[in-house]
Amino acid sequence: MKRLSQNVLNRGSVQPCLPLRISIGRGTVRKISLTQAIEKGKRRSKQSFLKHDDRYRENPSPDSRDRVEAPRHPPADRKSGRAPHYNFDDSAASRPPSEYSSFESPVPIVDKIPFSSASSEFLFGAFSILSALRARRRRHLYNLYRLPLAASVDSKRPAHNDQTEESVPAGQDKNSDQQTLRRKIFDLAQDLSIEIKELDAFQGKRIFDRLANGRPHSGLILEAAPLPRLQVTGLNALTESGSSLTVTASSTSREDREINHVFNVSGGQATIPSVRPRGQFPFLLFLDGVTNPGNFGAIVRSAWFLGVDAIVIPDHGVSPVSAVSLKASAGALEYMPILLVSDEKGFFVRSREAGWKFFAATLPARQESPLPPHVLQDRGALLKHPCVLVLGNEHQGPRPFIHRYMDGTSSITNARSHVADIDSLNVGTAAALLAQRFLDSAQVDSLPVQTGSKSEEKLF
Repeated sequence: MKRLSQNVLNRGSVQPCLPLRISIGRGTVRKISLTQAIEKGKRRSKQSFLKHDDRYRENPSPDSRDRVEAPRHPPADRKSGRAPHYNFDDSAASRPPSEYSSFESPVPIVDKIPFSSASSEFLFGAFSILSALRARRRRHLYNLYRLPLAASVDSKRPAHNDQTEESVPAGQDKNSDQQTLRRKIFDLAQDLSIEIKELDAFQGKRIFDRLANGRPHSGLILEAAPLPRLQVTGLNALTESGSSLTVTASSTSREDREINHVFNVSGGQATIPSVRPRGQFPFLLFLDGVTNPGNFGAIVRSAWFLGVDAIVIPDHGVSPVSAVSLKASAGALEYMPILLVSDEKGFFVRSREAGWKFFAATLPARQESPLPPHVLQDRGALLKHPCVLVLGNEHQGPRPFIHRYMDGTSSITNARSHVADIDSLNVGTAAALLAQRFLDSAQVDSLPVQTGSKSEEKLF
């Protein structure tokens, strides 16, 4: 017994520690180290996790219990008496075929997720990753990491109850929906020559949860270059409605120019396509102090859906652009042009000189600073001018100095103003309602009014 213990210690597999004495029978005493007991408990815990994980498979293998408890490496050579050679550079070939779904081919198995670049971002969530692969606006898409399909379905309540794209409509099978999304993602990744790697279900899930900050990740992590964000100094003049807008880009570093390659900056000017129909001018949002990633993602999602051409944000303070806001936007952030401004005052002055009109979103009774003598109406404004709607955070709205550069205000009437406890809307909801009013009023006013018709419907 003493010789065996010494051999084990020499191999370095167990660290020496205080031994425990266990009485087995009369005159028999067995010694076991505390480290051995801990390692044995870890092995049993992992086996229990994998057996529980196998319950969520659609077609669990009949020998799953034997597979989990069987040794992963070959036994020692009886002739030589040498210990087996442990290959920690594992590969997919060591996993049984039953570990994979019908559409998931074997891939290399790794035990960690390193940085391919100092500026790498890790995206999580099926829709976020799918949008990044489809949009192809990021300079680099490095690696796609996955967990086994069974380990990707988390039966526990997520730590953050975000209303994100991972929710599945009632009556729809969540497992089937996840399989469909994973199939699309893997097909796109292969088409783009992105290497797919897999992590162990036990240890990999901890790594995924940490990268996603406890939010649902669907068992997928994409390492990618930062999202393009163009630094601008002002909006340029437009000659006619329905045309694309141009901006003046500020000088940036070579790295920033590589990241923002999608804007095709030439001669300090960049062109952003507008989706506004003929007869309407471009429409932008300026978000001042909206740093909550959930609110920012919700605004981007609504803005992209309604037809906002771009979103402008200050480049100082806490940046709202992150993997969390991308997930909250249901992937819309991968498509929406994001413009950064370092000098807000200069941006307002230069843009107004070029004919752009700015509207501050405020409460009906709140006007902290006096407005210009000639106040513009927000309804139908897009028929005459390119417009920017400025929204602030839920606590104070746009900063006071910003009101000096506004041409008008836009607000939503509170139907129960006598209840002072609820006097405002979430900024994401307010942004969607105000943007819809800007766009709808321009469309309705641009149509000829027909009178005397029995089918006439009053919209406003």
